[in-house]
Amino acid sequence: TLARALVTFTAPLSAVMFPLLVRAGAQGTRSEAGTLTLIATLVMGVGGAVALTVLAGFFLRLGFSPKFAAAAPLVPWFAWGMLPLTLTNVLVAQLFARERYAAAPWLALTALAYAGGLWMWVPEFRPGGDHLAGFVRVTHLIGGFNLLLLAVAAWFTWRSPKFEVQGSKPAA
Repeated sequence: TLARALVTFTAPLSAVMFPLLVRAGAQGTRSEAGTLTLIATLVMGVGGAVALTVLAGFFLRLGFSPKFAAAAPLVPWFAWGMLPLTLTNVLVAQLFARERYAAAPWLALTALAYAGGLWMWVPEFRPGGDHLAGFVRVTHLIGGFNLLLLAVAAWFTWRSPKFEVQGSKPAA
């Protein structure tokens, strides 16, 4: 819950950026909203992940049952694993605002690979397994696949030619 809050905490930035980029594209103007949103999301996300890394045990004792304090070592892993997802949300919103949908199948394929990875690489959740080891492995998989998701979104964001509005000059 605490680490997922990173995504929830930064998601409004993408929601505000999206119509700004759509309007800029429709008007044929350039907007720095995407870059500013990415930077703000990175700063807020790193700040949140650092806070959760340092204060995970405190937060778990403060707002949850004491039995959840045993999960404190997992919170930093999960927080840092969710950080790439917050940045991915910004990049995907930029792509879709600019009507660049080629990334969609690759993003979906990455999500399917994550589901397959959970099935193949987390046998600890099967009967008789070491469930704590399973949770550790899941947090590592989340981080790894969120990094892969970010890489896919970044590749489609920066590898393609700059967004061009019909009738405007090509970007230099």
